[in-house]
Order: sequence, then structure tokens, then C-alpha cells
Amino acid sequence: MFKREGFGRYILAVMALTCWFVGCGVPPSAPDPVIRQVREAISEAELLIRVDRDSTLARLQAILQLQQETMLPDSVLSQVYLLKGKCLYFKDSIEASILQFNEAFKRAEAAKSAKLVAKNHLEISKPLLELSDHDAAIFHLKQAIHLLDSLGSSDEGAKARTLLGAIYNELGAYDQAVSELLAGYQVLANGGDPSTLSALCINLSNSYRSIKAEDESLMYLQKALETAREAKDTANMTGALVNIGMWYRHRQPDSAMLFLEQARLLQVRNAPLDNRLSTLYNLGSLNVDIKRYAVASAYFDSVLNASVALSLPRGKAMALAGKAGVAIETGRRDQADVWIAEALEITKALGYKDLELQLTELRHDAAQRSGNYTTALQTLHEQMRLKDSIALLSKAEAIYSLSRKHEARDRDQAISRLQAESALQQRVIRANRLFIAAALALAALLGLFAFVYARLSRSRRDAYRELLNRYEQSRAVQAQQSSHQPFTLTEGESGESIQLVRRLHTLFRTDHLYKDPDLRVDQLAYLLGVPYKTLNSAVKELEQVNISTLINRYRVEAVIDMFKNPEFDAIKTQFIARQAGFGSVSTFYTVFQEITGLQPSQYRKMLAAKDT
Repeated sequence: MFKREGFGRYILAVMALTCWFVGCGVPPSAPDPVIRQVREAISEAELLIRVDRDSTLARLQAILQLQQETMLPDSVLSQVYLLKGKCLYFKDSIEASILQFNEAFKRAEAAKSAKLVAKNHLEISKPLLELSDHDAAIFHLKQAIHLLDSLGSSDEGAKARTLLGAIYNELGAYDQAVSELLAGYQVLANGGDPSTLSALCINLSNSYRSIKAEDESLMYLQKALETAREAKDTANMTGALVNIGMWYRHRQPDSAMLFLEQARLLQVRNAPLDNRLSTLYNLGSLNVDIKRYAVASAYFDSVLNASVALSLPRGKAMALAGKAGVAIETGRRDQADVWIAEALEITKALGYKDLELQLTELRHDAAQRSGNYTTALQTLHEQMRLKDSIALLSKAEAIYSLSRKHEARDRDQAISRLQAESALQQRVIRANRLFIAAALALAALLGLFAFVYARLSRSRRDAYRELLNRYEQSRAVQAQQSSHQPFTLTEGESGESIQLVRRLHTLFRTDHLYKDPDLRVDQLAYLLGVPYKTLNSAVKELEQVNISTLINRYRVEAVIDMFKNPEFDAIKTQFIARQAGFGSVSTFYTVFQEITGLQPSQYRKMLAAKDT
């Protein structure tokens, strides 16, 4: 016999089903002329998205309101949600854009459109990067590349590879970055989009420079400049010129000066003011290197005058720092002290710790050159204090960013909950109006439905129990066959690798660092006082996995412990995953299934069925 409350719930479900068909019926599909007009509106929105985002959002919202009256195809709705997500991303509404991309995913999958799914994978990776969710961004980009390659969309696939290579560069995985970028280069080199190829070559150059392959770095910078000129892409052209100039800075200063001057001339017409001032400052620094102090001072004066006129305090402080450096080199140390003091006043007032540190280093250099060792010692202590302060500030900013992220998530969830409650109220009102018609259908369906539901519930509970028993038996067998447990080391082992990994496990057990979603591998290495490669090699040798996988194992075990704790029965799986240290829900689902072989929802159902 089934439970009375479950029986009542399904009575309501049948009533709603009958209301849909008997009362209001299935909403009519949109006629072809309407769909054509909607597609034209979407095309116009695509053109407006970078020019007038508020107008674009209004157009897209009007299309979604039309959906309430006329059923639009899922393929059309997927494009609307995709464009809405892009528009919100451009407006820096990161969390809201991810929600729109997720809705676009659902519509694209319902429409069975691989092309739309691939576009969503590509676009959602960008806001995920803003949230520093590198794992999720990499996952979506790999999915996009796979789908785009299968569809023959080589240019779009190359764009995804360019972004993926840039992420690998940021994470320090330069070999993987080179591999992805070279794959994209081979596609675009045979007639692909020049702007995409130029951006890809700049990223590829950065990868080679990071691994000290300087010749290859210069070669791809030159290719980036060539293709940017072909596409008349000023942004990539100036980026390539500045990078080439910095490549030549300590090799051929005259050549470096030539490239930086070209970038400056292009930026005069097209680039934002802060970029132009940065280029002028670099030109001044380059002239200091080649001891052309008068020219360097002129560049710094240009930066200073523009910064004062436009009220740019950071630019003013940088210009004063540059002028102080010139004064130190030319023996005018009293004047240098005046400029340094003025710049320090600005940086302290506005909290520019990085510039304050740079100015303190200049002051230390001036004191040493003048033989004032007392002041030099004081400034050295000040440098140490500033470095400690910057480190603490970075940690505080990370905590603040995390709290803001959680606040935005809670706000979005509250909005979604209110929307769901509103929709539920509307359905209840419609169901009440059609209750008499629903009762006629209910009498015929009730007996059959009750019998089928009871049989299915019993079979499902038996299946859950069987699956849970098999899973626990397999874990027990694996534990017996393994030479050591996944999170412990065998007593009596020796060696530096054993000691290092034991310290890592102790750190996890005592401080629960894995619960920090922003935890990075280099932070662990720093806490253990060893280089990243040494720690990674030790973990791979003893655990047969990399450090990221080991962290995810601890997080999954923490999730399973909370699943088994009755206090967490009413808590959603997403909140449990975040409490265990997963910053991305999509990453959590992927990792949980890889480690346990089951989805989180299946695991919870198995535990619940086992307890009944």
C-alpha cells in the first residue's frame, strides 16, 4: 500500500494534467510569420549587443513575453537566452549571465541542436573565468571544441582553443597551452579569420616566452602583427607591437623603441586613455634603460600632465615615480625625495600598495647611493612591512570576493524561488477553475495510477538497495586490494616523498583546507615549504593521482559524510557541495560520478532507501 500523502500528491498531478488538456489546452505553436519576425528581432539584437545593451535586453525580454502567448521553438528560445546571457556578461552581471546560459543549454538540448549547445559551452566559459572557476571553464571549452570540430566549424573551434590556451597559460600549464594553441593555429593558418588568428598568435607567443622559447615567441608575435594588419584589427595590432617592443627591450633597445612608438601612434587614435598613458610610461622606462634621461623625463611629464588634467591619481603617482627615478640617475636626489614624498602621499591616501612598494624601493635606492644608510635601513624595513601588508590584503580581498559571490548566489536563488512560487500560484488558480472537468478524468485514472505507482515505488526501492549494496561491496573490495587507503599512508614507510605526502594529509585532516573553493596547488606547496613540482611528484608517486584529484577525493568524502548525517537530510546537494569546498556545481557532479561511479542524487536515494 502506498502512503496517503504520496497518493494525494499524485492526485494533484493528475488534476493538473487534465487541466492542461481539457481546460486551457496546449498552447498553439507560433506560426511561421511570427517565427520569422522573431528571428529578425534576434538578428537585430546581435548587432546591437555591443552598442546599446539596455535596448538589446528590452528586445529580448519582449520576445520572452511573447512566449507566454505563443509557443516558440526551443531553438529560437535557446538563441534568445544565449544573447541575454552575453548581454548581461558585457554589463558585468556575471551570476545572472550564467543563469541565462544554463537556460539556453536546456532549450538547445531540447531542440537537439549540437551547434547551439556548442555555442553555449563557448560563451558560458567566459563568465566562469570571471569567477575564477577554471575547472568548469576548461570543461565547457573542451566540450565546445569537441562539438565544433564534429560540426566542421573550424573558426569557432579555434576561438575556443585560443581561450583554453589562455587559461592554461594563466594556470602555468604551458605545455597544454602550446598544444591547444598550435591545434587552433593549424586550422586558422589555412584561410581562417585573421582577427582570431592574431589573438591566438599573441597567446601562443606568451606560452613560448613562459617556457623560455624566445625565438618561437618572437616568430608568433610577428605573425600576430601581420594578421592583425590584414584584418585592420587595431586592438591586436597594438598588443602585438607592445609585446614585440618588450621582447626587444633588453636586446635591441632601438628596435624596442621603434615598435613602442608605432603602438603609441596607433593608440592615439583608437585606444582608451589609460592604455595610452601606460604605453607612454613604458616608453619613459625604456629611455631610462638607454640613459636618455631628458626624453624619459618628457614622457613622464606627458603622463603627469594628462593625469593631473583628467584627475587620474594612479597615473600621477606613476609619473612622479618615473621622474624620481630619472632624478636619482642624474644625481638630483633632493628633487627625487620631493617627488617620492608627493607620490607616496597619493598612494597612501588611495591605498595603492603596489605603487607604494615601488616608491619605497626607489627611496631605498636613493638613500644607498647617497650613503645615508640609516634611511636605507628604515626604507628596507618599510619594504618588508608593505610586502606583508600586500599579502594580507590579497587574502582579505579573496575572502570579500567569495562572500560577495555567495551573496549574489543567494539573491539569485531567492528570485528563482519567488518566481517558482508565483508560477505555482497561477497553476493552482487555473486548476481550481477546471476542477469539475478534472474530476471526471480523475475517476477513470485513479485506480490504474495507484496500482502502477505502488509497483514502481516498490521496484525502485529494491533497485536502490541492490545498487547501494553493490557499491559498498565494491568499495570494501577495493580497500582490501589497495596497498594503502586513499587518504592515509602505511605506517613505517620512510623517505622524503612519504613524509611530504603524510604532512599533506595531516594538513587536510586538521585544517580542512580542501573546503576552501579557492584553494590552489601552489598555496599548498607554499604551506608545506616545497616547490610545486616536488609536491606534485610525491603525490603522483604515492597516491597515483595528481594533487587536484586528491583534493577532490577529500571533498567527495566530506560530501558523503554529510549525506549520511541526518542533520543534512533537508539540505540541498548544491549547498552541501559548496560546504565541502566545491566552487562549481557542474565540477562537483562530474568529480563525484568519476570517483564513486554514481550521481549525487542516486547516492542520496540509495542511502534513504537503505534506511527505510
